Amino acid sequence: MGLCFRGQIMRTAFRWVFRLFLLLLAAVALLLIHTIWFKPIKPNWFYDRVFMEYGFQDPQMMSSMRMLPSWMDWYSDDLTDQSLTQEKKLQEKLRTDLETLRRYDRAGMNEADALNYDMLEYFLALQAEGEKYAHHNYPLNQLFGIQNEFPTFMATQHPVGTPAEAEDYLARLGKAPVMVAQVMEGLQVRERENITPPTFVVEKVLKEMRAFVAAEPVKNILYTSLVEKIDKAGEQAITAAQRKDILARTETAIRDRVYPAYGRFIAYYETLLPKTMGNNGVWALPDGKAFYAYAVKMHTTTDMTPDEVHQLGLSEVARIEAEMEAILQAEGLTLGSVGARVQGISKRPDQLYANTDAGRQQIIDDFQAIIDEIDKADIEFPNDLLLELDKMEFYCYETRQLIKAKTRPVVFITSNNEKELPDAFLRRCFFHYIKFPEADTMKQIVDVHFPNLKKELLAVALKNFYDVRGLPGLKKKPSTSELLDWLKLLVAEDIPLEALQSADQKVSVPPLVGALLKNEQDVSLFEKLVFMNQRNR
Repeated sequence: MGLCFRGQIMRTAFRWVFRLFLLLLAAVALLLIHTIWFKPIKPNWFYDRVFMEYGFQDPQMMSSMRMLPSWMDWYSDDLTDQSLTQEKKLQEKLRTDLETLRRYDRAGMNEADALNYDMLEYFLALQAEGEKYAHHNYPLNQLFGIQNEFPTFMATQHPVGTPAEAEDYLARLGKAPVMVAQVMEGLQVRERENITPPTFVVEKVLKEMRAFVAAEPVKNILYTSLVEKIDKAGEQAITAAQRKDILARTETAIRDRVYPAYGRFIAYYETLLPKTMGNNGVWALPDGKAFYAYAVKMHTTTDMTPDEVHQLGLSEVARIEAEMEAILQAEGLTLGSVGARVQGISKRPDQLYANTDAGRQQIIDDFQAIIDEIDKADIEFPNDLLLELDKMEFYCYETRQLIKAKTRPVVFITSNNEKELPDAFLRRCFFHYIKFPEADTMKQIVDVHFPNLKKELLAVALKNFYDVRGLPGLKKKPSTSELLDWLKLLVAEDIPLEALQSADQKVSVPPLVGALLKNEQDVSLFEKLVFMNQRNR
């Protein structure tokens, strides 16, 4: 009887546990469904969803950011959809996302969530406002057109370190005709809407594309960059036989797929050239003035009108010229324009350094003296703390005493603007703000730790580092220690120079960015900012 009773209890308990498990599973499923298709419970979940959704629809951006592990790589053999259908879907999604975002209660958010809300709301609202100007651009232009972005992306962003990655590379080359057909669709719509590039843009693009297809396939950047990647991977990753096969098929793909596709671009622009209307700016397009005002707002993030921006520029020029005029007058230079007089000064023998080692050293010394003077003036405290530290004396208002050091004391330095020290300790401290090292100073610091680091790699790495530091809203900006750790990883992983460079000079996600940003919220914020920057072309 006892055994049967215990068995019954066990069966009953098991049924209840199983039911609870099913209930929990159903709750999780409902939460996932609600998060993916409806308004997520938490705003951060919504921000992440928006970011991922846009990313998943942009395979090339996913390759550039390299956020997902290799086993989740479903995108590296595909190109970003440039079709009008996809454009319409993205516009509808922008409106829907904006409506969903505005259903959250911003007033009840903490500071970080409110900041994320404001950034995303501003971005989505601005994009929605600009929907009517969706075609007021030139997909093929002399700066960042599709025709040069594609080979640049393939050469610098698509990794090839394994045979599988090489196959993805070939797959993308094979899809060049699809990309061109999609872009052509948009170009023809723009022509019907009387949105055509200026004459000089069409001429420059034609010259660029003709030169691109004129080269032998084996001399094209799509081929030569692949050779470099394969050779860097080495025979352990890609055998000699695999290398030969991959390069042979790449040559064929460039000749039979890429070049004919670009031929369609060339033929179209040749027919478009006689239809261009001189070298007018966007103001000459339909609704051009309104679009120009929108573009100014988008790129400046202000509500200033183009005329106000122009007047601001003129007033600044006038102010600077007035200051220069006063200086020149004081030096007895009164004849000619400000520019002519400044040019005259630059040619005077007394203003030239000797073309010798001593002269070059004097230049360095003089500039260093100027920098030192600027640093002394860069005081963020009302009591001239920097000057007081220079003199090793200060007036203590609490005790009404002048404190003066007989000998220069030992100074203990901490970094990172530490704010978590005890209040009792902080009340007994005098603080001195030390300006974060500029690029030239940082180079000297890096040279001590990495004396053999290539100058080109250091220059690009420093640009990435300061770009990251310059982004707004970071809780913990990367400091010197993070930079050194990051450089150590770059060297250890043998990261190529191309992986650190963005084709359009915009801020992008550098490799191993986790070494620079130690805060998870900062990483998330940074990825969102970069994504918005990349989409805002």
